[in-house]
Amino acid sequence: MKKTNLFVFDGQTEQLLTVLSNEDNSMSPFWEAPVEEKLNGDFIFEFKAPMNNSLVEGNLVAFKDQDGEFQLFQIYKANKYHIDNQLNVHVWCEHSFYELVDDIVEDLRVVDGAAQEALTKALSNSRWKVGEVADLGLGTVNFYYSSASQNLQDIVKTFGGELRYRVTISGNQITGRFVDLLARRGSDTGNRFEYNQDLVEIKRTVQVDGLKTALYGRGKGEEIEETGGYSRKITFADVVWSTANGDPVDKPAGQEWVGDPAALAKWGRTNGTRHKFGTFDCDTTDPVELLNQTWQELQRVSQPLVTYELKVIDLARITGLDHKKVRIGDTVYVIDRDLEIRIEARVIKITYDLDAPENSELILGNYIEDITDFNKKLLKIEAKITDRQGVWDKANNAISTVDDSEIVNEVPSVPQNVSAVGLFKSIILKWTFDPSIKVSAYEVYGSKVQGFTVDSTNLLFRGKSGGYVHNAETNETWFFRVRALNPAGVASGFTQEFSATTIHVGTVDFEDLSVTNEKVSDLSADKITFGTLDGNKATIVNIDADNITSGMIKSQFIQIGSSTTYEEGYDPTTKATNDDLVAVQNRVSNVEFSVSEDNIISTVRNSISYQNDLLAKANAEDLAGYASTDDLTQGIAEANSYTDGKISNVNAVLGTNLVPTKTVFEQISEVDQKADAIDFKFTHSGGVNLLKNSAGFAGTSFWKVVLDKDSYGVDIGSVDTEQNAELSEKGVGSGFVLNGAKISQDIVYAPQKHTISALVKKGTAGSGYIKVTYVDASGTRTQQVDFNSGTKYDYEKFEIFIEPVGNTITVEVYGTSDSSLTVTGLMANVGNVALQWQPSAGEVYNTNVLMDLNGIRVNSTSYNGYTAITPEEFAGYAEVPDENNNLVMQKVFTLNKDVTEMSKVNVDKEITMTPVKVVPVISTDYTGWAFIAEE
Repeated sequence: MKKTNLFVFDGQTEQLLTVLSNEDNSMSPFWEAPVEEKLNGDFIFEFKAPMNNSLVEGNLVAFKDQDGEFQLFQIYKANKYHIDNQLNVHVWCEHSFYELVDDIVEDLRVVDGAAQEALTKALSNSRWKVGEVADLGLGTVNFYYSSASQNLQDIVKTFGGELRYRVTISGNQITGRFVDLLARRGSDTGNRFEYNQDLVEIKRTVQVDGLKTALYGRGKGEEIEETGGYSRKITFADVVWSTANGDPVDKPAGQEWVGDPAALAKWGRTNGTRHKFGTFDCDTTDPVELLNQTWQELQRVSQPLVTYELKVIDLARITGLDHKKVRIGDTVYVIDRDLEIRIEARVIKITYDLDAPENSELILGNYIEDITDFNKKLLKIEAKITDRQGVWDKANNAISTVDDSEIVNEVPSVPQNVSAVGLFKSIILKWTFDPSIKVSAYEVYGSKVQGFTVDSTNLLFRGKSGGYVHNAETNETWFFRVRALNPAGVASGFTQEFSATTIHVGTVDFEDLSVTNEKVSDLSADKITFGTLDGNKATIVNIDADNITSGMIKSQFIQIGSSTTYEEGYDPTTKATNDDLVAVQNRVSNVEFSVSEDNIISTVRNSISYQNDLLAKANAEDLAGYASTDDLTQGIAEANSYTDGKISNVNAVLGTNLVPTKTVFEQISEVDQKADAIDFKFTHSGGVNLLKNSAGFAGTSFWKVVLDKDSYGVDIGSVDTEQNAELSEKGVGSGFVLNGAKISQDIVYAPQKHTISALVKKGTAGSGYIKVTYVDASGTRTQQVDFNSGTKYDYEKFEIFIEPVGNTITVEVYGTSDSSLTVTGLMANVGNVALQWQPSAGEVYNTNVLMDLNGIRVNSTSYNGYTAITPEEFAGYAEVPDENNNLVMQKVFTLNKDVTEMSKVNVDKEITMTPVKVVPVISTDYTGWAFIAEE
């Protein structure tokens, strides 16, 4: 499974702040990170992570997408939340190209220019640069006090193509922002998604709102010579269509609308007997052309908008199968045998999770919501302009004749004599070329689906030429439709659908015995792959290969010459020969003879070492003068009796000098008890622990903190302190939690014996240590207790005993980033015995009151805040909203000499400021405060 890193940059300086990773355990993690992209539309991203001061609104987040390009997003919302005692943050981001809405181009235009020029001017007032641009022919587009974002949409409308955004990052800096305009994003990959294989869920959505089964057509108004005015818009009422004459449908004379019987039967009202009517406006004065254009539009609006939402298994990211990758704009196949769904469609929206690739989702369809909505708005504007076309024409003294020296907004004719010829991996399309200025470009749309719906997602070519070569795979059938555009972007009707199939080279294309020895005599190949090679004889004069891999090479005789080289470390001279095998067989036979019971006994008794051992043993005569076990037992009993008698005599002699009724041994026992009592009282009075803030009640005060860094030098470690019931049960109440962090403290004390101890908790993940550094008679020494990865510790006590000669001791504790190493009860005391934990001298610590050398701090139990009394201040702190409504800890009051400063004050009765005071006034006429004289 491919993992990734998130690079977080400051939103203003664009300096790298931190790196999150679900790959590198030394970095802070992230999870639940879905990325959602629409073709020519929205591009958003969200994720969750441990609380991090860098993850705030306005900062930038970058990562590498599925194709290795950096994508840059800006955080627009970050919500903090608590779960399982962990403070996390949920971050929402939008792609940084959204900033193009704020970049205005005042007045620039491109007349009969290329898309490269248009894109350059569209982005001229932004920090985005022109990237890869396809050859989309020539066009005219104006940018007049419009945003760069709107300019890009205008370019897509004029030239076609599809947008792609990307950034470049070098080191820890964002070095470039680029906009690409491609003829098409994605490709026809041939990928299949089948239910119960790599397709987990499928949902089909059909949108029929706005669907029409018949259209009224309206063209331009015609000039009335007698009055100089203009008639009402023309219609095609006088045009007759008949299917008998090859027309698409029957339309009688006098009918101002054209309907589609198939659409009526399927989508009409009252069981398919009543049409759903609409209107279509066209900039033409030719009724025949108007009818053709209206029919083409009816084919578009009579079809429902269909999308398929898929939840798929992203095999490319999970298994590394590159041929299974899916990208935005790809054409894929979907099969659900239960629902009888077999479709081919483009990916118009894709969602994939950076942390969980199994959560990928696709939306397939023949439309894109953002562009569709945009075009609807344009059509409404166009209709309003067309309604007044006669007025505009008269006002501008429109010329009735047209030549190549003038640009006239006239609907071009449908391209004629279209043809397609399939070749090997390509198809040649041709049509009659119109060189006049009335036609500025031709558009070719295509798909491998017969009867496909024409829209911007299947635009293959735009340019002014009489042909186009389309690249495809062998044995593929493609369907095409072509139309022409005039300089104003007005399009002709589409041609009828036509098709061609690329050539498939098979065995039938070769004449029998046409591949002769002469034709392959000099055959050369870097790689030949075959299942079985069969032949009577294969003579290989020279074989040269860097790598031949084989399960088994079988032959009666393989000759290896002196020039043969072997793998490093392999020496064939050390391998066994036939003579070696015979010798081994003889030795095995000898061993089988030697391991019989009689032979083993005989061998042992006759060995020299056995006989020497027997000579060293004592015989019975030598042992005659030694005591037996019974003799020793009796001697011990007699010695004990003798000793008891002597002790009684000593007690009798010394009795007058000791406390009555107590023996010598009883006196010693009493001294031991008194020492224990003294030690117990001293332990509970405080002052024995030489480590300050040894349990973290005061955060990391008195400790030096060093955090782990990533490869970019950004801090990724953390030190936290926590107080909970579990720590209270250990007799401390608080502790340090280390993740990729080291804390250390120096102790200055007189040279003598010391003991350092602590309670440690850690899961199986990660590692850590406690280390003590000091100087003894041999120089600087270090003693260390390691907490190993894979080993679990549940508040186990560890002790280190030292005897320094210097006066400085350094105590250091470290836990790796994935360890959550919890350390509590840190204790450094004089002596060689670890004492029970207690605070240092002058410290009083609990969850609400902290008192040490730094001062006194009292935490509030009703809100997140505290009161501090230190040598520097007497002040109160509380977590309150800032100007961005984020909760931050702020000083809310302080005593500054004889002045009290505060952010807010709530007075219940009165404020006295000699010689006046302020008192509340509540009456039927007034409610407020009044200034009155002080009594």
